[in-house]
Amino acid sequence: SKSSVSNMRVYNDPYSTPNARILDRMDRENRGSSIGNNNFIKGAIFGSAEAYSYRQTKVFGKQNVTLPSQSSRQPNLQAIYFEPNTSSSMPLANMRTKTWQEKLHQKRFQTRVLLIVGGILIIFIVTFSSVMVKRKNAASSASSTQSVTFYVTSDVPMKANDESKLHADLQSISDQTKFVVHVGNIQNANATKCPVERYDQVADMFSQSSKYPMYIVPGKQDYNECPDPKTSWNNWYNAFTLFNEKFNNAKDITTYYQKDHLENWAFIESGVLFIGVNVIDGTVYDNEQYQIRNDNSFNWIYGMAKARQNDFRSIVIFGNSRPGTVQNLHFFAPLSDLLSDIYFKNVPTLYVFSNSESLYTNDNTLYQPFKNVLNLKAVASTMGGSSPPLRINVGFGIDPFILG
Repeated sequence: SKSSVSNMRVYNDPYSTPNARILDRMDRENRGSSIGNNNFIKGAIFGSAEAYSYRQTKVFGKQNVTLPSQSSRQPNLQAIYFEPNTSSSMPLANMRTKTWQEKLHQKRFQTRVLLIVGGILIIFIVTFSSVMVKRKNAASSASSTQSVTFYVTSDVPMKANDESKLHADLQSISDQTKFVVHVGNIQNANATKCPVERYDQVADMFSQSSKYPMYIVPGKQDYNECPDPKTSWNNWYNAFTLFNEKFNNAKDITTYYQKDHLENWAFIESGVLFIGVNVIDGTVYDNEQYQIRNDNSFNWIYGMAKARQNDFRSIVIFGNSRPGTVQNLHFFAPLSDLLSDIYFKNVPTLYVFSNSESLYTNDNTLYQPFKNVLNLKAVASTMGGSSPPLRINVGFGIDPFILG
């Protein structure tokens, strides 16, 4: 019927006048029908204080405005997501502004980081200053006592008549000395063939001739160049480890020994750290054994220097090998690094070594073995068969080593 058609038209055409009246009535009823509260605005969206309207033609207060078709409408909301791979021309969303709580949290985090970094820096400065003050005090304390004098020899007795000369030389040593050091080679291995009795004979001669504690480090002629290096090492070890303890006045010096390597020793006298180590050159039978021996010797120096770093002003190291030999790279390279360390770069250090069978003259001149290690000096000992033991005095300052 006509009325049914009209009814269908009313509901299908939202822009007709009769339908507008119906929608107006629904809006009025909606605004006045809040449950128990006429002030409640039902359906407000996007912060608008105006209620939601059933009238689709309503555009924020303008009445009876015909909206464009859905396909031609422009979006009235900014995109909150944009797919980067799409070809859409919609703009990217603006960066989200941080809330005040997030800004406060970030500021507090930055403050904590700055406080932690500042605290670490202060601890480092205080620690470094404390170490330097202690070292200065140690040097001052040592300098308030006295300098220290000792004698050193090597490569003796090589021949039969060397023994009587060495005996006379040791007997004539000045009473100012504290001790004597032999830096290796008590024989010519080619000539003697290193018999077991040789070691005991020389040990007896040393103990009877020297009036002062005598410290010894092994030389390449003492075992490495012998026909049977392993047996010769055992012979040397049995005769000369802890050798200084045989002297009556040995108790005047507190000596330390490396565990499992008693040939390496150390003591502090008058503010100077003295260290003897097993460092030889010569024939290399086993590269791994050379490296292990050098590592042990360096570790001994490193451990003593670190443990007693506040107790000495200078260091004197005794070894048989001359500095810089290829065989002993694993010893001299880390030693150079240690002496360049911030804690030791200002500590004068002397390395005393064997004359290596006349390769060096007996003028005994101090020299710098490594150009980048300014605080390290070296000197070759005199050959005991032709010259008396070398007298060395360790005084004070940046050049404390005085020869003769």
